[in-house]
Amino acid sequence: MLVLKGKPVSMQRRVTIARGPGGIPILREIIIIETEASISSILRVLGVLFLYALLFQTVFSLWNKFHKKSCKFTIFGILWLFPPLFSIFVKDYIFFFLCASYSILILQSVYKILKKPMPKKVPRDTYKLFRSLFFTSYIGVILGHILVIGSLFKILDLLGLGIIILAISLYFGLLSREIIDVLSEIMAVNLGYYSKDGMPEKALKNDVCSICDTDFSSTSERTHTLVCGHSFHELCIKGWCFISSKEFCPCCREKVDFKSIPADLWQKSELFFSYLLDILRSFIVFCLCVVVMTMYYKIKQ
Repeated sequence: MLVLKGKPVSMQRRVTIARGPGGIPILREIIIIETEASISSILRVLGVLFLYALLFQTVFSLWNKFHKKSCKFTIFGILWLFPPLFSIFVKDYIFFFLCASYSILILQSVYKILKKPMPKKVPRDTYKLFRSLFFTSYIGVILGHILVIGSLFKILDLLGLGIIILAISLYFGLLSREIIDVLSEIMAVNLGYYSKDGMPEKALKNDVCSICDTDFSSTSERTHTLVCGHSFHELCIKGWCFISSKEFCPCCREKVDFKSIPADLWQKSELFFSYLLDILRSFIVFCLCVVVMTMYYKIKQ
């Protein structure tokens, strides 16, 4: 008699024939019955995941506290490499193609940034690229929310598509934020307007944007002057402060008053968007840890 602990969901039957001692055929019948997960098994899995999450958070918090730079670049590498590699493992080639196209686009910008001498237009063009990527991700998040909420209220039947669009949009928005955070300082150092001591390394002109090194008179874009007296194109200083999360002037490192910088419509909702990005950031790294631990236990067995 077979006693099941849960309601049966599916059943598979396998029959194999093997040779026993003296060439006697042995018939083996294997029946695999899949049952619904019980509350106790669900709680057990959730408990294990909670312990893993607590351990993971503790390790990375201590790592970030004692060696912030290595922790930052490790997480950055995980965010960039783990999702596309995992997509190959699960045979999701569409997502891998998106990641490959995105990486080629970013590497082209990185090549221009690292080129010496760096052309004056590179920082500005790089910011415009990431601004477009970030804005596109934001639109994707809104569309994903609409599809998910519409499916929950039975208005639409596109729950799966909504979750996919939401996850992909958040991922590329997160990756764009991490990359621009690294590249922003490289751009400033290569231009010579920022040093670790906080003092400019070359003379600044009042009629030149200190970030993109472009004359204000050559463009019709609006400019913004900080409290310290340094002037920038409005798009340039927004990229430095909002996208790159910098709280200081790129010239003199004096603290910037964010309220004095005009905010775009999508930036007014950035607090909620950044919260989702931070959640996804931790989730991706946590998934990698779970995958590594699972593979370790399987190999050990």
